[in-house]
Amino acid sequence: MYVTSDILNARSNTTTLPLEAIYVSTAGNDNYDGSSTRPVKTISKAVTLAKNNGISTIVVNSGTYSISSTITISSDVHFIGLGNVVFDASSLSASYEFRVSTNQVKCSFENINLINSKKSVFYSTSSGVKLSLINCTVRDNALTSGYLMRASSFLIENTTFKNNAKSIYF
Repeated sequence: MYVTSDILNARSNTTTLPLEAIYVSTAGNDNYDGSSTRPVKTISKAVTLAKNNGISTIVVNSGTYSISSTITISSDVHFIGLGNVVFDASSLSASYEFRVSTNQVKCSFENINLINSKKSVFYSTSSGVKLSLINCTVRDNALTSGYLMRASSFLIENTTFKNNAKSIYF
């Protein structure tokens, strides 16, 4: 396994949030601007806003977020969960939950529960893609096909894998 430490440094339970971030809340609205006072509702909208505005941090407030279609990531993104954050892919019909389509992208999940995927949770065949999982739980992913996760390199810290089929591929 090739693990790099240059993706993110280990964090304590207290996360300092950057000044520029896109915010997501289950009570948000995808017509909002993604600010801390006007968060968007879906992860896919947050990824789009982050890319379009040159912002790499997405702050996800406590709650369960349904992932029903592939979220394509084409620029660096860092998901930070505040409280109990769950990305639930039980209604996903596509092949991938998160797919990276661009070379040299860094993608990280911090304080996020990734659950119930029937396909690949994170997938990339692009070169130089770095995936970080920090203080996460990856569980109950049945995976009828594909890999649990595939990237060029991984940084995994304080993360639990439980009841998953298939494997991590790098």
